Amino acid sequence: MINALVDDGEAGRAARKAIMTDLVWMAPGHMPSEVARVITRLVRQDLITASNDEVIIHRTRRQ
Repeated sequence: MINALVDDGEAGRAARKAIMTDLVWMAPGHMPSEVARVITRLVRQDLITASNDEVIIHRTRRQ
């Protein structure tokens, strides 16, 4: 999920394709909080920028 949201490269494209191709998948109930935790860590480590945050928000709203 993280790759689908933050990676603009091959891994991100592959993850988004997998999510959009297989519409029946399961995740634990705490998955959204884990995704938020990882994204927060990436921001704190300066591995993604504020502009990446906007992309993430846009992608999650489209899903």
